[in-house]
Amino acid sequence: MGDSRASRTPALIALALLLLTAGCGRSTVGGGAGSSERTASPSHSPSPSQPLACASLERPSARANASMAYMPTLGEAVMFGGWSDPASSLLGDTWTWRAGCWDRVPASTSPSPRVAMAMAYDPVRNVVVAFGGRIDPSLPQYSSETWLWDGHSWSKASKGPALSESWAVFDPNVQRTVVYGSASGGIPQTWTWDGAQWHQADVSNPPARSGAGMAFDSSSGTLLLFGGIGLQTMTLLNDTWAWNGSAWAKLNPSHSPSPRQAFGIASFSAQREVVLIGGNSQHGFVNDAWRWIGSDWVQAPGVGARGDAVAVDIGSAVLLFGGEDTNSYKNDSFVWNGSTWAAS
Repeated sequence: MGDSRASRTPALIALALLLLTAGCGRSTVGGGAGSSERTASPSHSPSPSQPLACASLERPSARANASMAYMPTLGEAVMFGGWSDPASSLLGDTWTWRAGCWDRVPASTSPSPRVAMAMAYDPVRNVVVAFGGRIDPSLPQYSSETWLWDGHSWSKASKGPALSESWAVFDPNVQRTVVYGSASGGIPQTWTWDGAQWHQADVSNPPARSGAGMAFDSSSGTLLLFGGIGLQTMTLLNDTWAWNGSAWAKLNPSHSPSPRQAFGIASFSAQREVVLIGGNSQHGFVNDAWRWIGSDWVQAPGVGARGDAVAVDIGSAVLLFGGEDTNSYKNDSFVWNGSTWAAS
């Protein structure tokens, strides 16, 4: 990340072009053993409100493009890595969030520092699947590692495909984690993880892109892909695609967010919709949010102009953390209950 944040789309397009020609790139605006005393709580979604007291007042440092997933069996979200502020170096710390409290998890074994790792919770195997991520702060170099988080510690699994920036969502239709990304030369690909191995889907893919986002749409039972920067056109996108477990289809909603990248996006299971937050447009960071209600996008209140924030469904609400605006990176967190945002 550079020091100038006011207008970064041209630089982003240049980096997207590098991804296309070199087979790897970064959406610069648009992401071990835990304590043995950590125990599972009953399988339910915690209240998103701030508790009376947290075991620690520590919270994650300001960062952008971190990765996060939610484990309902523990009632907590796990977050890893991101870009730090102000040095724009890569982070390799693991944090959990439960009902408004953050907890840093010591990890002797974990992924190396990285940004924009694709991450999704697999309810069949009760693990968080984490794939890829950029591993060099100065070069667009991406990992093909697969890591699993069981709620207490990280373990390394089978190596995955060679993709640049990618996004992961669990697909209940096929009981697998689905990853969409770009291979060398900007070739779009879809892969699935069955709990042991990766399998490439022989399908027609959406155009290759950087800075996009995916989430599960429970109202239609499909995975939703939106926006980013097209690697062929070098322009911001606002197209919407759906994956039904075997094929991609382009959707044609009556309304849509403006073309953008680097937004937060998450399923909101309690409302059976998808929530998209902020991002970076041609004119800079945007302050809005959008709800996908099964067939169309509907605008909702924003939570401040920001890009590269990370969002996750926590059952009763959507949790949003961090990101950046034109002045700095952030370490604030908010929950969306379907109508309003509240600090958490």
